[in-house]
Amino acid sequence: IKASHMRHFANAPHNGKRIGDYKVKDLTAKDLKTIAQYYPDPSRKNVSKRFRTIKHFFNFCESEDVIPVNKSPAARVRVTLKGERRLAMTNNKKPEKQTKYRRITVEEMDAIIEHAEQPFKTGIITAAYTGMRPGELCALQWNDEDESYVDFDEDRIHVAWGIDKNEHGGRYRGSLKTDNADRYIPIATNVRIALREHKMNQPLKLRKENFVLPNKNGGLGYSRTYMNSGLRPACERAGVES
Repeated sequence: IKASHMRHFANAPHNGKRIGDYKVKDLTAKDLKTIAQYYPDPSRKNVSKRFRTIKHFFNFCESEDVIPVNKSPAARVRVTLKGERRLAMTNNKKPEKQTKYRRITVEEMDAIIEHAEQPFKTGIITAAYTGMRPGELCALQWNDEDESYVDFDEDRIHVAWGIDKNEHGGRYRGSLKTDNADRYIPIATNVRIALREHKMNQPLKLRKENFVLPNKNGGLGYSRTYMNSGLRPACERAGVES
């Protein structure tokens, strides 16, 4: 939990008081939604980082029985581009039923990787050995001004970003699917080798936004492209049902 983020959170004015003057158990999602308008830097990236700290704080409060489990008000707030406040209430719609997928065997996975072609092979290897979601892979950057997300010194990947959509349907690097999705994943030897070679061979024109698996213009990649142009053809060549 970053101290500077928590100080700004505690000092944010709300209904004639400071947020820090309220008891944690009395704070609601509507209270938290007003915080972003007082951030000195209203960019979505800054708001997302600061609000992630707030979510960690409420998770800690749950673990210490300060608030009931699964009652964190931060869980009902999401970062958004809509409007000036940058924070909005989530809806409470029931999740749609997910399609069941067949789990492939290790032998099938090795065959798929063997028959995969670049520029898709690196992404397929990374997905297979890290378990990262498609959106997390597309949003993965080598590094930014804050840290290296692909850390070859520590042999790990920091999963810190996913993909969000704005009010017009545009895609951008945004928050993760769940709070617990922010994590560090050890890099296996074959993944490290593949990523190093990929980085060395990546054309400069594709590095303008520093994405590991960018689109053809260097911007945010599409998981659908990897599925249709990379994974499915590799499965067909390997004789694996996709």
